[in-house]
Amino acid sequence: PLRALGRRIADDAHEDLPQQIRDKEWIPKPARAPLAWLARIFLRATSHLLSGVVAATDGVASGFGGRVVVVRNYPDVSLFSPHEGSGEDRVSFVYVGGISFSRGLREMVAATERNDRVRLHLIGAVEGTAEADFLAGRAPSRVTVEPWMEPPDVYRRLGEADVGLALLHDVPRYREALPVKLFEYMAAGLPVIASDFPLWRGIVEGAGAGLLVDPRDPQAIAAAIDRLAADPELRRAMGQRARRAAVERYNWQSEAEALLRLYEEVIPHGRT
Repeated sequence: PLRALGRRIADDAHEDLPQQIRDKEWIPKPARAPLAWLARIFLRATSHLLSGVVAATDGVASGFGGRVVVVRNYPDVSLFSPHEGSGEDRVSFVYVGGISFSRGLREMVAATERNDRVRLHLIGAVEGTAEADFLAGRAPSRVTVEPWMEPPDVYRRLGEADVGLALLHDVPRYREALPVKLFEYMAAGLPVIASDFPLWRGIVEGAGAGLLVDPRDPQAIAAAIDRLAADPELRRAMGQRARRAAVERYNWQSEAEALLRLYEEVIPHGRT
């Protein structure tokens, strides 16, 4: 109806809907593939009716037709203060985002609790009863949870941490994602320990910004945590390289130009 009235419509697509359907445990398994196929057909057909689609990744963009532009969800680097670190005896490992088992909760806790020199700081919403029960018995001195805070407060917390964690499990919807947490860590000057996905490998290894591990391998995660906990110079060097990569490449300023070009193309001159 809006197109019939001459309106310009742009869709903001952050997730691969068909792939999400394949990963949803509450959908009966035999129904997932057919539903995902139908979703893919629907998106490609309806996207041609839009003025444009703004996709968060190349993978998401591939599911649409018509005018599609990729605008990655990189942070505004100017919002992050120079990194200070925890300044404590224990090395602070931080995770930002939804707190769930599929995002590495069990592995992060197990790997940090085995090392008396580290503590784990989780920032985000605990997503299920099972996760809440799992966290209930943890010592506050070793694992802390802050369920929600304003973005400026998150950025401040990152500046007070020593290492950022992004240990999402190897499922399709995470494997092809570009989680903003990864780039926020880098913008804050934090070295990262991240899942060894091909897409992430080019970012983290390409910048020399951290260590990559199998997110399902507790021993590999613990070894990476132990290594960074024991070597402040390595943390400092990786953090500096992470910050430099964020400033030079992984920042919102570069992506905003692509978004503005799309708006200029789809909005007629003289109209807003």
